[in-house]
Amino acid sequence: MQFENKISLGNVLTIAALILAMATGWATLAAQLATLTGRMAAAEQLQRERILIAESRASAVDARLRSSEVAIAGQSSELRSILSAISRVEAALQKLADKP
Repeated sequence: MQFENKISLGNVLTIAALILAMATGWATLAAQLATLTGRMAAAEQLQRERILIAESRASAVDARLRSSEVAIAGQSSELRSILSAISRVEAALQKLADKP
């Protein structure tokens, strides 16, 4: 088997087309990678913002819960003192009712 040592115009055009196709493919791939990298960065930023919003909402809910607990504790204390006062009034009324 013997190969011809001549390079024809068809060979040159084929190699040029192959190099052009590879360069175009490489450029397209690089552009898609850059686009996806940008989209991924935007998605990560959006996720961070959503986490910050969720954390601020959670802290607001926590603050409201704490203030509600303080208010409930205050109301419980007031109810105990009212109950104590009612018991004293009932005891006084009972003493008055027992006197002839």
